[in-house]
Amino acid sequence: MRNIDLHLHTVDSDGFGSFEQLIQDCETNQVDSIALTNHDTLGLNRWNHYRKYAASKGIDLLFPGSEVSVLYRREGLPLMSFDILCYGWKLDHPDFHALQRRGIEADFGHYQRQLDSMLGSGHGI
Repeated sequence: MRNIDLHLHTVDSDGFGSFEQLIQDCETNQVDSIALTNHDTLGLNRWNHYRKYAASKGIDLLFPGSEVSVLYRREGLPLMSFDILCYGWKLDHPDFHALQRRGIEADFGHYQRQLDSMLGSGHGI
């Protein structure tokens, strides 16, 4: 049986160690496959290093991930803040490169429409 952790952070976010320390912890705890989900960043300038380093230690870095911070405003409700785990970014997609150049900026109008739709369908937050 494989041990997988799809929600991990480094000091580039709110984790406690470097990527190399994270991999060492994975080795210690026999975690075979991971997704790095730092807040509001992908660390693309280090992605190839991360993947190669993890592989050299026998750990599969599955796909690019991020924990995207979202603010939600709806009339009659207090401002809400939450995070969405996002996986499998298509790093070669032109829209992704434009997003990365700006930094990951939430389109709050888009998220508000999505959440309004979810709430309207009877789903809670």
